[in-house]
Amino acid sequence: MKTSITQLFKNCTFVALFAVAGSASAATYTAISSGLWSNTSIWAGGVSPGASLGTLDNVIINAGANVMLDMDVEFSGILTSLEVNGSLQSSSSSYFLDMTGGVLLGSGSLTMHNLRFGTLATMTFSGTANVDKLWNNSLTLNLASDLVVNDSLFLDAGAMNLSTGSLTFTTGTVIRVENGTLAASGGLLNNGNAYSVLYVGSSKNTGIELAGSGLTDVWINLDDNTQKVFIVGNVNIEGVVHHNQGMINLNGGTLTLIGDYSAVSSVFFIGSPTSNLSIQHGTSLSSVLMFDEDADVLNDLTINMVGNSATTYLGSSLTINGTLLLEDGNFSMAADTLTMQTASEIVVTNGQLVSSGGVFDGDNLYDVTYDGTVSAMSGLELTGLGLNDLSVMMDDETLAVYLSNSVAVDGELNLEYGGMELNGSDLTLDGSLETTSDGWFGGHANSDITFNTDSLVGDTVWFSAANNTFGDITINAADSSDLMVASNLHAENILMTAGGLHIWDNEIWLNTTGAITGANKSRYVMIDGTGSLVLNIQVAAPYTMYAVGTDAGYAPVGLQQNTGTAGYFKVNSINEVWSNGLSGIDFVTDNQTVVSRTWNVQPVSAGALDMNLTTMWQDIFEVNTFDRNDSYIMRYNGVNWDASNQVGSVATPVGNMYQLERENLVSLGQFAVGAGDELNINENTPIAAVIYPNPVQNILNCVVVFDEPTTAKVVDITGNVLHTENVNGNHSFDFTNYPNGVYYVNYSNSTGSSSYKVIK
Repeated sequence: MKTSITQLFKNCTFVALFAVAGSASAATYTAISSGLWSNTSIWAGGVSPGASLGTLDNVIINAGANVMLDMDVEFSGILTSLEVNGSLQSSSSSYFLDMTGGVLLGSGSLTMHNLRFGTLATMTFSGTANVDKLWNNSLTLNLASDLVVNDSLFLDAGAMNLSTGSLTFTTGTVIRVENGTLAASGGLLNNGNAYSVLYVGSSKNTGIELAGSGLTDVWINLDDNTQKVFIVGNVNIEGVVHHNQGMINLNGGTLTLIGDYSAVSSVFFIGSPTSNLSIQHGTSLSSVLMFDEDADVLNDLTINMVGNSATTYLGSSLTINGTLLLEDGNFSMAADTLTMQTASEIVVTNGQLVSSGGVFDGDNLYDVTYDGTVSAMSGLELTGLGLNDLSVMMDDETLAVYLSNSVAVDGELNLEYGGMELNGSDLTLDGSLETTSDGWFGGHANSDITFNTDSLVGDTVWFSAANNTFGDITINAADSSDLMVASNLHAENILMTAGGLHIWDNEIWLNTTGAITGANKSRYVMIDGTGSLVLNIQVAAPYTMYAVGTDAGYAPVGLQQNTGTAGYFKVNSINEVWSNGLSGIDFVTDNQTVVSRTWNVQPVSAGALDMNLTTMWQDIFEVNTFDRNDSYIMRYNGVNWDASNQVGSVATPVGNMYQLERENLVSLGQFAVGAGDELNINENTPIAAVIYPNPVQNILNCVVVFDEPTTAKVVDITGNVLHTENVNGNHSFDFTNYPNGVYYVNYSNSTGSSSYKVIK
């Protein structure tokens, strides 16, 4: 190409030199006053330049002279020139100034209806130019003036380059791109007014004609559908894209359609793994999106249509390599298949993925994230077999994702902000769980959750206060870790395959016919606080076992209602046996022969009782020379333990645990297991205290009896010392800033020690 152009200039130079040697018609025409182009009186020498200027003909319009073009004028010679230092304007929209060759120069003003540059024309004009219609066929046309185009810019061929000065499109201007290009290498492009672009002819790259903030409509009307418009860089189109003929090749760039898209049936987009398409239109697009079958792939696709009723339709196959972002509106698969590539992601804000005849292919590993500003119903994005990570990161913690189908998560379920309402569907976690206190599950009586995870260590689960009823809860952690629950839970059944439940101050309720299966010494309902397991006890039915324990180990208790009324009963167990039921002196440290467990059994509602109770414990809980062959279940009656009323019996071995039964109970409360006749409930201690109110909200009062200065400590359930002081008599502790939970007030001096349990 370079050789051809060089040869062309050599030939033109030869012709020009030949003309200089053999022509006597070469002339210079100088306008010295204002008037019509054809008026001989305004030209020096009294001769008008006429309509055709050839090689070596030069026209000069002096400063101060205003020349009105009243005919079509053509400059055709390579060495001809038009120098405007005054002003030149056309008198009618029918007149053309054709710079077929030569150079347009000067520093004056130019106002033309029609200005055309030919292949051999150049321009160094640095003044101001106002043109209605401008054609460029020049090989290289460098603009150095302040040029305003009012109607049309025809880029027929060659390169138009804005080197200095400025180029302004007025409102309504159309840029018609055929074989030419528009670029800027230093000048200022003023394209904020509304203008449009028309692409015709053969394949071409987009240029700065699509970079203006005022860009409205774009027409694609190439010669045929084998031709392509290649998108260069990031392009935003505010108006309508009229896709009539030819392909739009996204070419690794980002095309944002803010306006409508109108296409005929035979045209397509050409995508690539690095190309992005963003639909930002406010209403449904007029035409479906169609991709060429050999290039039906995108990196990112964004659907952001104002209003949930707006829809973008996909009418061909498409593969997403990066992110499908559903910000607003619907994205509907009208035909063929939408495929998520491995490691791709679907981000759902307020949009939805639906089908109107197409298929969603989620067999490859892909992730889904919800980050909406309103609660959302899940769509097809959760139906893929390759669903890997699932994250809920809503705008507000009260918002939720409602499942519309049962979901299995192979990767990580991340409940960071907002909830997941199961909504009658089942949820299976086959990977891992990541939670915060602002992420929660919402239940349904027909919804099962299976925690089939690698590990549950460090992950606490919260349930909706309004919707905390579920079907079956299955715990099957590969490392046998426990599911830690920080809120109330209602379930039909709890299945402990590998791992148990760990609660603190909340309640676990099972439905009327519900049961816990699979519990043993390594998995059970661990209660380290004031929480309870609540089960329904039928009349004249077998024992109902409460699979409870603490962090110290498994210690279940069974209830059986002989007569009376069926109903719910709540149970928890604690690690100590206290002289006042749930407070006072710890019998374990006071050397009493007991099992170091207390079972707190309470009816949920009042009713007649005739109940049997069985306790179970491990031998590691037997303290202070406990004799299981002379053991009994004792109950705290509100004043003291009724151990003196019990007859010792032999604890029954049950596997590697021991069991004892007490029958025909008409009152419930705290139960413990003692042995022998050494239990002295009324034994005086050198450090005795009466602590009230218990439970406490703010100030805990302590009335004490001891003979010397004593150290008093407030300790939390994990053993952390929260407060220490030396006391000589009655005193108080401020619990106002302590969180709700279980605490201990410990006393020690030279005569001994005592400990009192406090609940806030």
